[in-house]
Amino acid sequence: MFGHKFTTHHTTIEKMKRFICLVCCLFSIANSKTLRGAINLRNAALLSKYENVNAGSAEKFSIFVATRDERNGSSLDAVYIIDRPGRFLNGRLSEVQPIAFDKLYNWPKEVQTFENVVAGIKTVMIPDGGDILGKLKGHIYIANITDINNIVSYDITSSPHLNDDVYYFYSDAFLKQLSPSGEKDILSCRTVFVSGVYNRSELVLLKRPEPGYEFSKPWRDTVLLQNACDSFLFPIQFPAPNSQKWDAVYAVGTYAKQLSVMWAESEDGTPGSWNDPSQLKMAAVDKGRKFYDLIRVDINNDKKLDVIVSIISEINGSIEIWEIPENDFRSIESYKKHVLDTFVPRSRAGSQAPGAMYVQHVTSKKIGKPWIFVAGSGDGRAYYYVPLSQDPLDWRYSKKVLDDYGAGEDVSGLQVQDLDGDGAVEVFVSLNVQGAVKIYSFSVDDE
Repeated sequence: MFGHKFTTHHTTIEKMKRFICLVCCLFSIANSKTLRGAINLRNAALLSKYENVNAGSAEKFSIFVATRDERNGSSLDAVYIIDRPGRFLNGRLSEVQPIAFDKLYNWPKEVQTFENVVAGIKTVMIPDGGDILGKLKGHIYIANITDINNIVSYDITSSPHLNDDVYYFYSDAFLKQLSPSGEKDILSCRTVFVSGVYNRSELVLLKRPEPGYEFSKPWRDTVLLQNACDSFLFPIQFPAPNSQKWDAVYAVGTYAKQLSVMWAESEDGTPGSWNDPSQLKMAAVDKGRKFYDLIRVDINNDKKLDVIVSIISEINGSIEIWEIPENDFRSIESYKKHVLDTFVPRSRAGSQAPGAMYVQHVTSKKIGKPWIFVAGSGDGRAYYYVPLSQDPLDWRYSKKVLDDYGAGEDVSGLQVQDLDGDGAVEVFVSLNVQGAVKIYSFSVDDE
C-alpha cells in the first residue's frame, strides 16, 4: 500500500467491517483478469488508440503500435495499426493481421490522433528520432489514415539539420489554437544533440502552411522556450478573473530533468497570448530527475485535476501524483506530491524503470477513483493499482502484478479500453524483447 497515512475516527466494529469489505473486494478484483491472447509484432513498443466515435461498440477502437529496435542503430522501425480488435476477442485474436504504415521511421513515438488538420481526412501524427547513433535525425509525420489499406505519411518538419553534427528529434506534440481566429498549429517537445551528445531541450511551435498545403509544405518551426521539455506534454485550462482562462501546458523532460508548467501572461498579470513569445513563462514544479511519462486526471475524485508522472532510473524510478494548487497553478511551492510506488530494473545493464502509464475507470459506471496501470519497462512486469477507498483524502493504492514477463523483458507500452462494449476493459501490453502485444480483460462488478 502506498501514499500518505490516512486517519479516521471510526469505531472498532466499523473498522473491522471496512477491512473485511476491502479484503473481499481486492480478492474479487485479483481474480477477474483473463489473458485473451497475443499478437506478434517484432520490437513492439509504445501503444496508443484511435476512436471512431460513429462506429458500434466492437468497431469503435483501433490500436497503434510503434516499434523500437534500440539495439541496432542502423535499423529502421515501423508503425502498425491493429484494426478494430474488439471484433476478435471471442477467441479469434490469431486472425488479427496488423497493418503497416507506408514508410519506416527512426524510433517512432506514440501515434497521436490529429483530427481536422484537413476537413474530411482522418489523420494521425508520428514524431520520431531517439538518442541512439543512427536514429538521432527526427521528424514529425502526418499520416492520412482515411483508408487504412492505403496509408500515406508526410514529413512536415522544416528539416533544421544544418550539418552532420547537429540533430533534432521529437517526442510528443498536440494541436493548439494560438489565437481565437486562427487555425490550429503544433506544439512539440524537441531534443537537440550536437556531435552525438545531448545539448538542449526545446518547446517548439510548428506553424501550418497556407490552406491546401498542409501535407506538401513544411510547417515552419519556431523555438518558444529553451530547456522546457523533451518527452510528453499536454494542455490544461484554468479559470481566471473576468471570464478569462489561463492556457497552461504541462511537460516533462528526461534530458531536461524536470516537470514544467508553461503559460502566457501579460504585464498586468492577466492571461496573455501564446502568439507573443515575450509573454511566455515557465516554472519547474520539480527537477533533477528523469521525468518520462505524464498524465492529467482527477485521480482522487475531488473534482480537481492532478498530474501523474513516471520518473525513470536505473536504480530508483518512481510513479508520483502531483496535486495542482486549487487557487493558482503558478504557485509552485503549493504543489503537493504523493509517491505511488518505486521501481528498480531487474533486466539487462543500462535498462530503466518504470515506463508508460495509463489511468482508467474499470467499471461501466465510470464513477469514483480510477485504476492506474503501469508498464514496468526494465522491471519486466506490468502492474495495476487499485484505490483502497473512495475518500478524496486517502491517496493509498493496492499494488497488483498484471503479469511478470521475466527479468530480460522490456515492458514498453500500455493501452486500456473496453473494446467490445461488454463492460470489461481490455488491457494491451507491449513486450519489446519478446516482440508481442498481449491482451487481457478485466471484469469488475459495479459497486
